Amino acid sequence: MAESELDLDKVLRAYARIKALRDNLPGPIVSEAYVGEFHDALGNLTQARLDIDEFRVPDSAVTYRWFPGGARRVKSDKRYVDREFMLTKVDAALLYLDLLLKLTPEPPRELGFGRG
Repeated sequence: MAESELDLDKVLRAYARIKALRDNLPGPIVSEAYVGEFHDALGNLTQARLDIDEFRVPDSAVTYRWFPGGARRVKSDKRYVDREFMLTKVDAALLYLDLLLKLTPEPPRELGFGRG
């Protein structure tokens, strides 16, 4: 593979993971574990030589939440992000990959039988 070539297998695997994440994202708040899974898939895209930092969920958006706890509120032990915000990042990444895959030319196919 030439230095500038895209690793299509990594891109397709990351796309599949991000799409499955999008289709199964709980709400109205999303735990940090889902953010980690999304960032891990984005890491595969970085390995495939794509600049995707703008799609990452910023750490400042992942926060502890306060929940009703009787007479007082209780701070969560996990951090969460708003589902709508997470979806904007996930959808933007999927749209980018959709456009990229439509613009990426297919490799030439060999005709006839291969040498064995």
